[in-house]
Amino acid sequence: MEKKNKSKLVICTLATPEYNYFLNNHLNSLFKEFSLNDPIFFIYSGGPLPLVLSQVNRPNFHLFHFQRKLGCGEAREFLRLKISDYGLSWILFTDCDIIIKSNFKRKLISKIEILEKQSIRAAGLDFLPIHESKWGTFEFMLDKNIYYAKLKYRSIYPWYASFFKDKIRHSTMKNDINQLNILQGFAMLLKSDLLEKINGFNKFLQTGEDRDIAARILESGEKIAFLPEPIIYHLYNFNLYRIIKRKCWHGKYFPHYTRSHLDIYPKVFFTIIKMLLFSIVPPKPWNSLSGRIYYIIQAFSFGICALFFIIKSWIYNNEQDLKVD
Repeated sequence: MEKKNKSKLVICTLATPEYNYFLNNHLNSLFKEFSLNDPIFFIYSGGPLPLVLSQVNRPNFHLFHFQRKLGCGEAREFLRLKISDYGLSWILFTDCDIIIKSNFKRKLISKIEILEKQSIRAAGLDFLPIHESKWGTFEFMLDKNIYYAKLKYRSIYPWYASFFKDKIRHSTMKNDINQLNILQGFAMLLKSDLLEKINGFNKFLQTGEDRDIAARILESGEKIAFLPEPIIYHLYNFNLYRIIKRKCWHGKYFPHYTRSHLDIYPKVFFTIIKMLLFSIVPPKPWNSLSGRIYYIIQAFSFGICALFFIIKSWIYNNEQDLKVD
């Protein structure tokens, strides 16, 4: 691809071996929706390159392979720096456990035009589940609730809308931009000059880089828009073991980004304590037997790990960074 390429949008995907079985679905959805002239940047880390990736023969498909597993912050920052050489203005950061459907590109470009008219350079895309398991449905509910709960204009999206995917109604963004104070890593639309302004992603964050980048965007005086469409479809086929592993991973790095942005994430210690206490009587969408099991397990997996590393950070001097293997 020549550096004079004037494409407005570039797709950046992160992939790891645990989702090898879904790579073909992800790639096919991208290739069906985006033309050969559209640049796609793909980073695979953590093991040998899968056959499905090694066989891709497509112009403007840029593949980067690392045997060691890169953290999310490091991988996204690596891609950002690679893309900066090509002068592409908008970057859609996503993961290999998502698919997109027809008209995604057309809808996204139309939303980008609205964002540019209102001088907004960051947005989070809405999402729905695909191939969800019983436990994965509860995980989707929680992710969705976190997203909707962070909307500045929540009256447009009732709190209960996130819990019943068949009843969700996505309003069309017209003159008003509904604002977020959070981002989901698998659905981040960011302008390259904004990333340059805030010095890109924190490459030392294994996870939580999406929360960190959202906080720094807001602290810089910028806004984050919520785009109810186009929709990204995210894989939610989790079993309980994978949910525990996922929550422990998130909890482990929770202190890393929260303690740097206390104005965005205030009183985090007491927030975790409250979350643990309320997990005994979970909110209505999780008050079935399975829902209670899920809610208690995810709350304690995240909360105990987060508390451990928060306390560990208190042991160190304020000037010293947290040490996480």
